Amino acid sequence: MVRPLTVHGIKDRIKAAFAVADRLEPDDEAQAHLARYLCILSAGFIEESLRIILTGYARDRCDPRCRTFVEKHLDRAPNPRPENIAELLGSFDSDWKKSVEEFFPSQDGDGAIGSLIANRHLIAHGRDSQVTLRRVKDWHEVAVRVIEHVQACVSST
Repeated sequence: MVRPLTVHGIKDRIKAAFAVADRLEPDDEAQAHLARYLCILSAGFIEESLRIILTGYARDRCDPRCRTFVEKHLDRAPNPRPENIAELLGSFDSDWKKSVEEFFPSQDGDGAIGSLIANRHLIAHGRDSQVTLRRVKDWHEVAVRVIEHVQACVSST
């Protein structure tokens, strides 16, 4: 049986991958490949975490038809750019949208999340990306703070 994904579980898997990458020499080509891989994982962390948090909210508060609608909508959600995250949250609660819009600038969320998603697309489509392990780690730390903020917004209602 496959265990369902959790925000904490995804975060732990990525943390373990960063630990492996940290043990490599900075000029090691393997570290450069791991940095690209971690960029993709970190972008996926945002998408999956939003899906987990919001479907959990719907599961706890909605009837089955509404829950099905939310799950299907989240399966087709746009890339998690900051403005898309705000719009998605606003479709649930305007206060959540406002809160995340205020939170992004305080954490350099616009720049970090935007860079993470833009580089994920470059990598996924075989284009050149100059991501470094340090950059991806910084972006990932912002992504974690954003997701923690989203969790706090959703659980406060």
